[in-house]
Amino acid sequence: VEDDIAKEKMARMATLLGFHTREPSRDALLAEIRSRNIIEDVPDYLRDLYVILEDSTDPLDMVEKARPLLDTLRAESAASSSDEDAEDNTLGRYVEPLTNMLILKLIFNLSAAYH
Repeated sequence: VEDDIAKEKMARMATLLGFHTREPSRDALLAEIRSRNIIEDVPDYLRDLYVILEDSTDPLDMVEKARPLLDTLRAESAASSSDEDAEDNTLGRYVEPLTNMLILKLIFNLSAAYH
């Protein structure tokens, strides 16, 4: 049931983004983001976090740079959830997955360094 819901969401997202014939791949979505300069509309701390997750290979540098950015994301999401105008905590739900992704990338980079 959850797979069907996820597929339906992906199909709707694909239609909204103009990928009518197939589900969008990660590369296709990133190309679309770059072509529309969407990254320019993102807050600086999120843009920096994106660069760290995509391009950084030094494990110590990753942790040192990403920790304050994740703290900023936590603070921003906590501030938005305490606002009475905020209907949902949109960015707050990504803190844990981003932290997990950073840990996985850190482990991968450490394993590559010591292999």
